[in-house]
Amino acid sequence: RPLGRIRRTTGYAGGFLFGRENYFLYPLPSVPACRDIMEQKNRGESMSLLETACPHCGKSMVFSPIDYINTEERPEMIQKVRDGEAFVSICGHCGKKSHMDYSFLYYQPSALFLVYYAADQEDYEKAWKMLTGQDREHRLDEEKLRGVKKRLVTSREALREKLMILDGGFDDRVIELMKGLAFMSLRRHSPELHPERVLFDMGADGNHYFRFEEKGKVIAAYAFEAPMYREIETGVKDMLETLSRNQPVINAEWGAKALRAIHQS
Repeated sequence: RPLGRIRRTTGYAGGFLFGRENYFLYPLPSVPACRDIMEQKNRGESMSLLETACPHCGKSMVFSPIDYINTEERPEMIQKVRDGEAFVSICGHCGKKSHMDYSFLYYQPSALFLVYYAADQEDYEKAWKMLTGQDREHRLDEEKLRGVKKRLVTSREALREKLMILDGGFDDRVIELMKGLAFMSLRRHSPELHPERVLFDMGADGNHYFRFEEKGKVIAAYAFEAPMYREIETGVKDMLETLSRNQPVINAEWGAKALRAIHQS
């Protein structure tokens, strides 16, 4: 079953692929082909090859989307997903590379981590139901996934951030709380700035920081303070599970709601 919406991208941004949104429409799959972690009766089918026009030479090119990545079976994908090489397709005519953007499920068993990247609204809704157990036809095998953290993201940048948090050994829930606190601090000390979002990132020196963006431009940055992270993590430890139970979307909206709940408690 071919994937539903394929976006050809034209360049890198922060290690992931972004660019002009040229969509190629195909019938959507019922579920990713994650047969090893689905209940026996709900296992999906493998995906077929897709054909589209090469963005460079215009001739027909065939590629095989990877809608499910299990790093235990394919450990090389740990790095390839992070640098974008997992989504590269090479034209058989001109030999040039194109980068494809589509929904997929990434599972890293060694880290007890699973994340679904939804490239469009329809895939997002399907993934939400699957990850929260509301889709009775396509249920994950919760016994096999006992203790696994499940997440749902809607942009490659959010995916990159989740993987960076994972690699750093941090809890994304605590990071979102810190992002919310950093946002409030910036607005209080620099009211002339109007950041639209806060992102957790890592500099060339290997140090993490929070960057504030407005209209795609960085307008400020705060250093990530490990002692503050540990203090917040310890202080809200008992509340985190309640605040995030059966909630795969841990983002700025979740962080704002969680901060209000913590303040009121």
